[in-house]
Amino acid sequence: MTYLPALVVDVWMLADKLQLERCAMLCSCQIQRYMKEEDVLSILYNANRVGLKTVKYLCFAFIKDHYKQVAMMPEVNELPNELLIELLRLPAGGMQEKQQKPFSLPASTLQSDLRKLVGAKQWSDVVFSIQGEIIYAHHCILSARNSVFATMFESGMRESSSGVVEVADVSPKIFLYMLYYLYSGVLIEQPTFEEYLLLMQVSDRYLLDVLKECCAREIAYCADVGNCLSVLEAADACQLSDLKHLALEIASDNFARIALAPDLRALPQHLLVDIIQTHGLRTSHLLPHHLNQLHSHHHHYLQLHNQSHQYNSSTHGDSSSSGSSSSSGGGGGGG
Repeated sequence: MTYLPALVVDVWMLADKLQLERCAMLCSCQIQRYMKEEDVLSILYNANRVGLKTVKYLCFAFIKDHYKQVAMMPEVNELPNELLIELLRLPAGGMQEKQQKPFSLPASTLQSDLRKLVGAKQWSDVVFSIQGEIIYAHHCILSARNSVFATMFESGMRESSSGVVEVADVSPKIFLYMLYYLYSGVLIEQPTFEEYLLLMQVSDRYLLDVLKECCAREIAYCADVGNCLSVLEAADACQLSDLKHLALEIASDNFARIALAPDLRALPQHLLVDIIQTHGLRTSHLLPHHLNQLHSHHHHYLQLHNQSHQYNSSTHGDSSSSGSSSSSGGGGGGG
C-alpha cells in the first residue's frame, strides 16, 4: 500500500477514537519511518486539523532537526497562524516539555480474539453437529480460510441452506483443534500423540497441507516400535511418503517383535506387503543403498522437527508457520 501522510493521520485519528492502541502505534511507526522534509508540513497541518497532539510533537521533533530546510518549503505559507507561531518558537526551545517517550508497540490480540469466536453462538451462522455435540462457527471465516468449506457453502448443498452440517468420522475435540487452527492459524493446546494421528488425517481430508505437515513432524519425532504400525497406516492414508518410509524402517528394525504384533491383522494387504518387502530389501545385498535411503527419511523429519520448535511455541501460543509439505501435493486452505 502506498504511504499517504494525510491518510495515515486520518487512520490514527480513527484508531484513537476507537481505542485501537496498536493501530495508532503502527501509524506512529509509519510516520516516523517515512517522514520527509517535503511532507512533514502536510502531516503537521492534518494532525493539527484533527487534534492529534502526539503527531504534532513528532512533526516538531523532526522539524527541529531539519529547521532550515523545512522553513524554506513553500507549504509554510499554507499553515495557520497558530502553527506558524509554534514553528517560530521551536528554535528557542518550544515544545521541549512535550517530548514523547519512546513508543512500545502492544502485543497483537488478533489470534486470541479470533479464537474466542470458535464455538461462540453469538454472530454464528453455521452449526456443526458431531456425535450429538453442537459447535457454532462462521461461514465467512471458514470459506476464506479453506477451499473445502468454501465449496460446501457455495454448492447449494443441503448443509449450506439449512445451516447445519453433519460431520462424521471425527470426534468433536479433533474437529475443534482444526477450527482453532482455521480461525487463528495456531493450535489452542498441545495434542497427544494419538490426537496428532487423528488430526493429521482430518487435515488431509480438508486439504490443510500445512497443518498436516505440522502433525507429521510431531508424529515422526515420537514414532517408535510401539506405535509404528499406526503411524504407517495413517501416513499411507495421507500420502505422506517420508513418514510412511520412517514407519517401515522402524518396523524393519524391530521385525521379530512387529511380526507378532496383534495390530498386524488390522492392516490392509498392501501395507503388509510393504513391511515384508522393506525388510527383505534391508537384509539383502542391497542393504547399504536402501539403509541410506530409508535413514534419509528419518533424518528429514528430525530436521524438520528441530526447525519447527519456533513454530510449535507459536502454534500453542501465537503465530503460525508456513511449513512445507514433503510429499502431499495440491492446494490447501487455511495456511
